[in-house]
Amino acid sequence: MKKSKTQIEAEGRFWDVYIQKTKDYKIPAETARWYVKRVEKYITMHSSRRLALHTPAEVERYLQDLGRKSRVMDWQFRKAVDALRI
Repeated sequence: MKKSKTQIEAEGRFWDVYIQKTKDYKIPAETARWYVKRVEKYITMHSSRRLALHTPAEVERYLQDLGRKSRVMDWQFRKAVDALRI
């Protein structure tokens, strides 16, 4: 489905705010890009619902699933938690 101009603009504003928050938390730019990728993956996996409608339980379930993956290192998991918290 093609996105409307309004949707594209809203997504742009979302990422602008998100990136500014990473700067506010003094997260280095290269790490912030990793954060963006992790959040993009979460959003893609849950694209059927608006983020505003997600519950803490859904995020917790996602992180539990992520934590069970043997290829995810501890530092990656911690950063994924931080990325979603922001």
